Amino acid sequence: MWNLRDLFHRGEVKENKEDRGHRKFRRISVILSINCSLSGNQFRIMTDNVSFCGIRYLSPLELPVDGMVDLSILLSSHMPALQINAKVAGCEKVEAKGRTLYAGIIEFGPLKDNEQRIWENYVKRYETEDDPFKNAA
Repeated sequence: MWNLRDLFHRGEVKENKEDRGHRKFRRISVILSINCSLSGNQFRIMTDNVSFCGIRYLSPLELPVDGMVDLSILLSSHMPALQINAKVAGCEKVEAKGRTLYAGIIEFGPLKDNEQRIWENYVKRYETEDDPFKNAA
């Protein structure tokens, strides 16, 4: 069994400290498996870090920085999957347990009103009172 949190934070993907205080949206920690489509190739990526505008991902394939991907995020079994067009903002190689993976950031494109409402409600479910980014800009 993979320790996802360890893999996500083992890589060389670092957030710019200057950007930390200027985030538009705070991040929450929730593990999701997401279907990703890139140039007709479909595969699964994982995340343990989401916000209203994107995700931090772990992928078996290298994603092209500034490339566009289609994401299908299943939030629960009784809801249809969210279909989101997104841009790869970063991708770094991560070596773990003899396996090469890729970690980075994906930023969502514009969401339809209904999908935006569903995603925001989902993210808000996981916010906590002690969230260090709760009062961030």
